[in-house]
Amino acid sequence: MNQPYGYIYLIIDHLHNKVYVGQSHRLANKYLKNYYGSGIVIANIKRKRKHHLKKRILGYCNTPEELDEAEKICIEFYDAANPVYGYNIITERYNKDGYNCKLSTKEKISLANKGHKHSEETKQIIKEKRKQQTFTLETRNKMGQAHIGLKYKKHKLNHGNKGKKHSDATKKKYSLAKMGNTYRHDHCVKTKDMK
Repeated sequence: MNQPYGYIYLIIDHLHNKVYVGQSHRLANKYLKNYYGSGIVIANIKRKRKHHLKKRILGYCNTPEELDEAEKICIEFYDAANPVYGYNIITERYNKDGYNCKLSTKEKISLANKGHKHSEETKQIIKEKRKQQTFTLETRNKMGQAHIGLKYKKHKLNHGNKGKKHSDATKKKYSLAKMGNTYRHDHCVKTKDMK
């Protein structure tokens, strides 16, 4: 018999008579006994009062799709998404783009993240990850198409010394630094025309 892909479990909170339905593909014995899910609510309960929780394995599944479907059925059966009876926050686990969020949830997340700034360390990590990222030709074409018609500000060249007067000491340093440098004739003509 093939080893199953994962299993559906039920966590029973005997203190509040509520349930949590979850899935896991970790089949090692230590996870079968000790894994209570990654949900925030269950994690807090486990940390504070694990002795009130009991885990029961409801069944095993052979594919990720079966596992998702079985979890959805069990959440509905135990009414675990109803705050009166359970701790499950969402009824469907994933779609191809991630979690299925309600519009109100997306707005709350957006509001919570407004004004959030990454630390310099985080920015550096993101930068390094972006350097390693490669895109398919199709993805690059899509990104290019998305930018067509957008207007970008044309930045002027940074003229850091424009309008500044150099001291005589600085002029002398420049002169000494350039002594002995030879330039091609066409370079000299170009620089004269620029003045």
